[in-house]
Amino acid sequence: MNKRKYITFTYVYGEKFWMLMCQILLKSLLCPDFVSFIRQGRCEIYIFTSDADIPETARPLIEQYNKIFNFKVLSAKNQTEALLLAIKHCSENNTSLIMLPPDTYFASGSITRLVDLNDLTQAEHCYAAPHIRVDSEKFINGLSYFNGVLDSASLVELGLKTLHSSWDKCILDETSTPEKSYLTGAMLLNVGKKYYIQHRLPTYWLVNFRKSDFDHFFRGDFYHWDCYWPNKIMAENRHKAVGSSSVFCAVELTSEDTHEPLAFSDQEERYDDYVHRSHSTDISGMFIYELK
Repeated sequence: MNKRKYITFTYVYGEKFWMLMCQILLKSLLCPDFVSFIRQGRCEIYIFTSDADIPETARPLIEQYNKIFNFKVLSAKNQTEALLLAIKHCSENNTSLIMLPPDTYFASGSITRLVDLNDLTQAEHCYAAPHIRVDSEKFINGLSYFNGVLDSASLVELGLKTLHSSWDKCILDETSTPEKSYLTGAMLLNVGKKYYIQHRLPTYWLVNFRKSDFDHFFRGDFYHWDCYWPNKIMAENRHKAVGSSSVFCAVELTSEDTHEPLAFSDQEERYDDYVHRSHSTDISGMFIYELK
């Protein structure tokens, strides 16, 4: 097996996101498999920021985590410029990129399992999976009752208990209609005691770039990452969709008063039309992801 080199991508600005990165993202990366991955020298942690300096409130935590992860903090005026710098680095150094947003919590083993899959070939694959959107306050409160980094099963359980309101109204079962799925691009299917995510908005977590990817984002912006760029990846046969939380599991923290999509049109009746989000991607097929 050929072991590739990797960099991570995190963009932060303002005290809120620096603190979220410390309290959520970096905390989830303390699992033994990822720490070992870093210590093997196979991956460098890149943090991009538009801030002139690290906020005072976050500085002690950053110094503590830096002893483990040895960050590279780089300046970028916005998220798009940061991504272009990262793509350029990957292209010039034959390096793969791992996407690590500051407001995302990863289950233990999730990132390194994607790395293991990626190391199997030299192909330019891009690995995608949905993530559960959770209420920030509820999730942080629930997380306080756990010790160590959550495994996939525990993260699924906590995520379903702390769903953000936009996802709480995306459930399809015998008694619920997913009225908010039309614009979220995702639907929770409740079948007995099991949940599945049906989605058409794949988020890429581990990618291998081509020069044409740099050109795409140079003409566009970071918003294209999971909204238009997937069309290019699909057309080039580079898309790899993860189908189960046992392989990869993550949740994104969202404030209660944000990310409220419009209700689904009452005129639509076909369930597949619920997961629409036509303004984001032209991908025609739906992806089913098992939560377990």
